[in-house]
Amino acid sequence: MKLTRREALAGAAAAALGGAGIYELVDRVGGSSPKREAVSALPPEQHVLDGLAVIQDNGVEVLVPPLHHELVTARVRAGDPRLAQRELADALEALERRFEPTPAGLGITIGWGLPYFRKHVPDAWRSHGPHDRRAQKLALLDSVRFPSDPPDTLLEDNDVAVLLRSDSSDHLAVAARALFDDLHVFDVTSIRKGFVGGGFDGRRSLPKKVAVAAGVPGADLIPDTAQLFLGFTSTQRAGMGPRRIANFETLGYVDLRPSD
Repeated sequence: MKLTRREALAGAAAAALGGAGIYELVDRVGGSSPKREAVSALPPEQHVLDGLAVIQDNGVEVLVPPLHHELVTARVRAGDPRLAQRELADALEALERRFEPTPAGLGITIGWGLPYFRKHVPDAWRSHGPHDRRAQKLALLDSVRFPSDPPDTLLEDNDVAVLLRSDSSDHLAVAARALFDDLHVFDVTSIRKGFVGGGFDGRRSLPKKVAVAAGVPGADLIPDTAQLFLGFTSTQRAGMGPRRIANFETLGYVDLRPSD
């Protein structure tokens, strides 16, 4: 059957959306994790995940990403904020003790949205919200619709987004259960899962395995070691920003206006 890669991707996406058990299939065909370097200490930047191997792919340096990721958005429940803070901190510390901070273990990144600061800590936000030194105003702005967006476009207004990353989908499940089922801190608004890679060591990649196992038309056109369904690689080392550049304070353009 002759299909272009674009057509193969469209077929794979349709199969994924139409199959309720797509992630059960991912778990079944996942296989073993890539070899990872051990890391004992947490990095100072919570968005950084150490232990990523760097390999050569067609003469280009490429990072080997975690196989699985899960992004959960939520709103903070009303209640005692101090108690919620302690419970969340305890749950995070327990996960950090259980799993090393590498793809072989678990990466946890938490981002707080403007609705959280405005609703739950308004006084602290007014005093310490990140301030753009050059523009002389807040560095974080509300989301806006683009002119091309339809009138019924909904802009998310979540309090928090939690990104979980690991080579093991079981580790993600443990973390999600600890943070969103066992705790009574969040009301989940969305869960978005994904998978990538797995073929840099010469084995058949996870996207290829899933496409073949799901019977996606054109799965035979996906290269065996492809990081993504379309066959290209998205984690070139030169395309990744320095690990500290995502922090507001690093470049000196923003300050958090410390208290007196």
